[in-house]
Amino acid sequence: MTRLTSDVLDAAWKVFDGARRVMVAMHQNPDGDALGSAIALTLGLRAFGKDVHLVCPQPTPEIYDFLRPQELIESAVPRESPEVAVLVDCDRPERTGALSEAVAQAPYSVVLDHHPPTSEFGTARVTDEDCAATAEVVYSLLRHRDVPVSYEMAEALLTALVTDTGGFRYPNTRPRTLEIAADLMRQGPSTADIAQKVYDTRSLAGLKLMSRALDSIQLSPNGHVAWARLSLGDYEVTGAKPEDTEGFVNMVHGLKGVDVAVILREEASGSVRVSFRSRGGAPVGRAAEALGGGGHELAAACVLQGTLDEAEQRVLEELKKWTEF
Repeated sequence: MTRLTSDVLDAAWKVFDGARRVMVAMHQNPDGDALGSAIALTLGLRAFGKDVHLVCPQPTPEIYDFLRPQELIESAVPRESPEVAVLVDCDRPERTGALSEAVAQAPYSVVLDHHPPTSEFGTARVTDEDCAATAEVVYSLLRHRDVPVSYEMAEALLTALVTDTGGFRYPNTRPRTLEIAADLMRQGPSTADIAQKVYDTRSLAGLKLMSRALDSIQLSPNGHVAWARLSLGDYEVTGAKPEDTEGFVNMVHGLKGVDVAVILREEASGSVRVSFRSRGGAPVGRAAEALGGGGHELAAACVLQGTLDEAEQRVLEELKKWTEF
């Protein structure tokens, strides 16, 4: 397991020092950690004099519009090829979708991540599974060179920390996580304001979609596993968007007596996106990995091909291998 040692951070900066053009890429369907970390890194490297392009072919979730991603994000690879490609919150080019070829072909690459490794890609790898979020990795990288952290950078990193720790409620929240959050708050942003925008502000369509998700909840015979499902029809009837499901799996996980929670969301592409949460009784990260996905032991995800019914059957069969049902 890589740690955020001086040698590791120096190795990443050595790559940046030798380049002028940098492309920052996130995984597909970026969440708060990927987006916030990538924004802060982009602004930080620009402050260090680098020509940085933050690229994401997909629209970012509207709930993060307060970070003003539209002012930074480009939808296509820059015309002038980057000398360095940076992967944020993932560690292999394939996770970036349409950007994978450009990332893989860059002369040099840097990986910034906090998930268990899935590849050895990267000229330099700055990763630490003990970090609550990739934001901690980016923060350490910037502080290592005394890059000034602006309000915008602090807000982005704090958003990443808030969302990947569930508002500092998940077990991944450690003393260092809170120490970093406190330092970022000294730059002006507020955790309460971020949590209100991300978790406590929903559209009417989103609330109607939540109602349909809650109505669909099923329990295993022993009551320790709960799952909910959303079909394309649910989105059509309510007028909601996939991003409106932010936090739904945590609501299912909040059921009394439930150790493992799952939400399955049908996508227009013909696939089903699955999110897992566990209180520690079952390593859902391993279940997700067996299904072609990944993540952490207590929070993970995967994408399955096929119908919603087929995906539900595969998920439940896999979970039976890892937890009492």
